[in-house]
Amino acid sequence: MREATVLRIIMSEFHISGAELSRQSGVSYQQISKFRGGNEISRANFVKIVNALPEQARRWYLSLVFNVTLDSEPSFKLKTLKLKFHLEQLLKQLGVEISESPPTESTDDIAVLQEQIDELKEMLSQLKNQDLF
Repeated sequence: MREATVLRIIMSEFHISGAELSRQSGVSYQQISKFRGGNEISRANFVKIVNALPEQARRWYLSLVFNVTLDSEPSFKLKTLKLKFHLEQLLKQLGVEISESPPTESTDDIAVLQEQIDELKEMLSQLKNQDLF
């Protein structure tokens, strides 16, 4: 579930704990934990969680989930978060675990992430050609 993956990334980037988000949103910690794990939650709880995020976190979250740019010029970190999201999706398809480490503001990091994404795409392509998928 895209929304859950993005929420984990945003919470990591903004150092927001599940307990803190629960207090701010009024949604139980268990419901937030289930949502972060990929389970469905009610639309009302989803809205409460999103509204409880700090302004910049909320803007980035909505940008990533709905693939839109809310600012006239997307920030470096938002681009990095988008790359991290796509990398996480590819790793998930391959069944590879990824550690939670927030992106840093370095063009080298973006280049490394892009290379990793390209390599994973190539691996997926090769696996599909071998009829493993």
